[in-house]
Amino acid sequence: MDNWRARIDPFLRTHLEAQVRESIRHRNVYKDTKDPGKAQLWVAIANISRQLFNVSVKLNYLERLFQEELGNNKSNVKKVKKRK
Repeated sequence: MDNWRARIDPFLRTHLEAQVRESIRHRNVYKDTKDPGKAQLWVAIANISRQLFNVSVKLNYLERLFQEELGNNKSNVKKVKKRK
């Protein structure tokens, strides 16, 4: 069998191997299906979707913190200007 994974760009290969390792954790779910390879791909897609969701939640949280901090700084600047 041709080892196509070994010929992938090393940076991309790292990510590919991480997804393969993660999807193998769910082997018991897809090993007895009609097409285990296709089922493993769907498991990998679900893992990527979960990872993207987690990043999105964290980014939204950080954006809210940043906007709140920015808003607080603007109101503090206005208070200082009024005192002068």
